[in-house]
Amino acid sequence: MLGAVIALVCVLSYSIYRGGFSAPFVTVEVINNSGSVVSKISIEHENGEVRHKELADGERVFLPVYARGESSYKIVVQFADGNTLSGGAGYVESGYKIKEIVTKTEIKSEFGALY
Repeated sequence: MLGAVIALVCVLSYSIYRGGFSAPFVTVEVINNSGSVVSKISIEHENGEVRHKELADGERVFLPVYARGESSYKIVVQFADGNTLSGGAGYVESGYKIKEIVTKTEIKSEFGALY
């Protein structure tokens, strides 16, 4: 009996976790493949903004974006020479994992699986 209760609790906990109820965040992985230094990253979303400073060419950073349920965001990167690019995945839900790949001319979004 105790084993059945423990199994039920484990299954329910995992289901809630997969549904995003315990993790109201989108994980945004920013990868700099531009050949230049990114001096500033800004992710603007409906609940605020996430900022990160310098990201060298070839480096990556994981940034959590608060998203309780359905949401969206815009990413803006500024290069050391002052040029800027903007983009973003648009529609996201809590639990999503997104790669934002920064090149010299654009920001490409790649959706990953839910956690």
